[in-house]
Amino acid sequence: MIWNKIKTNNTSQMLELLKSLKKKTLNKPLPF
Repeated sequence: MIWNKIKTNNTSQMLELLKSLKKKTLNKPLPF
């Protein structure tokens, strides 16, 4: 149960990170 919570939390954090990264790199091509 706890592990699932941590996993879900990590996933949502990653998604948020990706979203903000996309916003920053919207006008620039990705470096990879």
